[in-house]
Amino acid sequence: MTVTAGDAALTVKVAAAALTSWVLPERCWQPLTRAIGQIETGLLAGRREDASRPFDQALARRLECSARSIAIERVASGHAARLWGLREYLRSRRDRPIDVVGMEHIEEALAKNRGVILWVGRFTWASIITKVGLWRTGYLVTHLSRPSHGFGTSPFAVRRLNPIWTRIEERFLLERVVIQPSSETAALRAFRRHLEANGVVSIAVGEEGARTVTVPFLDGQLRLATGPGSLAVACGTPLLPVFTVQERTGRFRVAIESTVVPPPDQASDPPEERIALTYAARLEPWVLRYPGQWLL
Repeated sequence: MTVTAGDAALTVKVAAAALTSWVLPERCWQPLTRAIGQIETGLLAGRREDASRPFDQALARRLECSARSIAIERVASGHAARLWGLREYLRSRRDRPIDVVGMEHIEEALAKNRGVILWVGRFTWASIITKVGLWRTGYLVTHLSRPSHGFGTSPFAVRRLNPIWTRIEERFLLERVVIQPSSETAALRAFRRHLEANGVVSIAVGEEGARTVTVPFLDGQLRLATGPGSLAVACGTPLLPVFTVQERTGRFRVAIESTVVPPPDQASDPPEERIALTYAARLEPWVLRYPGQWLL
């Protein structure tokens, strides 16, 4: 396995983040991560693709702020989430309050005996806080993931660095089902078995998938993978959007909303576009309220 200069740099970053989370008091994280955000966005400011991000520009117009301020907050909160997660390796950690709301939607879904799919929105805190919050409520969730989840996508990162992160998450999961490039069918079959057993499973919202659909969002287009919606329709399982954010007070909020799968008598053919449109409508107020925590 070849180790590139990028792999070496990423290893140093992960090690530095871990050391920072273990040594530096949490009250010092915000100034540090914000400074990193200013530096990173400053370095990217000259890049054409960064300067013309349509969603940041649209959010800046609506909220009457600068697109860069949104980008700075996104980078800062992303780094803070990494620090929070890496600190889980310490036994002497201080637990942060996590408010989980909308549990009644999970209970109503499980009463139908078809399992429930939690569709976790792409916010900076979602990866770790959603799992911790649900674990604290007593729900053991099976999460569908990919080898690239963690710190990087290179072969070295997948094999050596990403497990550093996934081992943290797995403390708060029943199981992590990984979609390997050569065994997608086996992973999905295992995932469906959990639904058939009336289990709670989770999938991150994203655009990576065999099929996608594009719907209007803000002043642009939002592309979503249709896999979660297709799975929910095929299994007759509720698909519940989950939005995880950090409030200004520092408390975390995991909000579980009602299903976005249309009732059978109202289902379009195919229903994936209706599901995507409904999700986009649910997502918009969260993005407008927490623009710097939404991952494009």
